[in-house]
Amino acid sequence: MISFIIKAIKRDFSQYILATIGLIIGIAALISMSYLGVIGKIKLYNEIEKQGIGLIYIYPESAKITPIRKNLRGEYPALKEREVSFLQNTLLYADEAIPAKITTQNVKHGRNILNSVEIVGTNKNYFNALNFKVLYGNEFNQDINGCFIGHTIFNELYNSDYNIIGKYINIGNKFIKISGILAEKGASSSGRDQDNIIIFPIKLFTEKFKNTDFFDVIYLKPKKINFLKQLKSSTIFLLKTLHNNFLIPKPLDFSVRSMDYYVSKQNRVGKLMVLTTFVVSFITLLVGGIGVMAVMIILSVKEKKEIGIKRAIGATKYNIFMEYMAKSLSIALTGSVAGVLFGISGYFIINQIYKLTGPFPYFYTILGVVSAFIISIIFGLYPAYKASKIEPYNALRYQ
Repeated sequence: MISFIIKAIKRDFSQYILATIGLIIGIAALISMSYLGVIGKIKLYNEIEKQGIGLIYIYPESAKITPIRKNLRGEYPALKEREVSFLQNTLLYADEAIPAKITTQNVKHGRNILNSVEIVGTNKNYFNALNFKVLYGNEFNQDINGCFIGHTIFNELYNSDYNIIGKYINIGNKFIKISGILAEKGASSSGRDQDNIIIFPIKLFTEKFKNTDFFDVIYLKPKKINFLKQLKSSTIFLLKTLHNNFLIPKPLDFSVRSMDYYVSKQNRVGKLMVLTTFVVSFITLLVGGIGVMAVMIILSVKEKKEIGIKRAIGATKYNIFMEYMAKSLSIALTGSVAGVLFGISGYFIINQIYKLTGPFPYFYTILGVVSAFIISIIFGLYPAYKASKIEPYNALRYQ
């Protein structure tokens, strides 16, 4: 049988190549295009994290409502260090709990002024969670006695002069040393200028602007973007427990917000991208299977006389059937090996183009190879059946 297949391949090499090319393109497309969908999903998730959309925001409701910001016992009914530590150590889905104190101030340098600049006092984890990077200057830490200015302030007040490190900036009539310049982020998804910001260590911020022991917001970063909804639910439950909202029913002194609807919507978009690329590439593989059937039918017609001779000297219908099925499987094997090699090449090319590296699509590779064999078997059945039905007396008269 093997010699028969080799002989057939040599004799009808062009037809075999055409049939194999269809499968090669199909498998390579299945691997490459499915991986392209995965890369698109990764880029989408990276953009969500860059915009800070994939975070949980915890706000102290009563501290906002109460003008004096104190209860009858003289305490601030807001989020304090215990909430940060409790959430950081208790939540399963959270990667980080980041406290922040926030205000707005006018910022001046010489005759230049910027109004309503966001002033944030926080820790180092804030940079990672909201994707801030230090472009120039010192590394951010809690002991540094200076601030880090956003790119809008750097451009508008200092005309992009890098020699401002160590000099002082007027923030709300308080002169603060500049320790660093933040890399440009651009506008958020809502159009807000994310570079119109100055970031302080909490200790220095408290000393200069808000001498309080509560935070204006606590950010929670999920371990994975898919955990956002679970993290929001568990955060509400834990804070209710910590604030005795279960034992003594009372209005919540906090609110937990997130953009989980937006994230889940984008998640569906990401899955749709993967599904769409998979369907398109699978159709290509299916077309390759049709090419296998077409070639096998052509071969059965060309080899009609040879089939007749084999039947005349004792070959059964089953023998003929299995020979043609073996041809189909040989095409599938050749196409699978070459298709996987081209698919691996596509994987590395996509990584170079998008400057990202995702997990190699082993699932789609295995699926492509298995599908190639199944398709070759299915589309090879009819030509094999047709060849096995050829009778010797008809075949021997065929020229």
